[in-house]
Amino acid sequence: MNIKQIISETIEAEQDLNALLQGIESDLANRDKEIDENLRKWFKDKWVRFGPDGKIRGDCARGSSSEGKPKCLPKSKAQSMGKKARKTAANRKRRQDPKKNRKGKAKNVKTK
Repeated sequence: MNIKQIISETIEAEQDLNALLQGIESDLANRDKEIDENLRKWFKDKWVRFGPDGKIRGDCARGSSSEGKPKCLPKSKAQSMGKKARKTAANRKRRQDPKKNRKGKAKNVKTK
């Protein structure tokens, strides 16, 4: 291999690397935009809580100290579920997090 070939291959490799880095930067910029948009949508959703009886009880926060852990969903999803589905979702949450005054991070339970 002569010096011209080595320089030529080095330049090609550098160009490939620069193109790859530019692609990664644009992907990251788009990903940040998607995250911002999802968070913005999440804040616009009205979240409501419901109890083990399946009734929607109001905004997502614990109502009273005797109520226990609320199950919260966006209002549109909660209304699209039937009363029975809301009831089973709330009961599933309470089975997995039975201590109503437990400190620490909330335990999230999937809604089927």
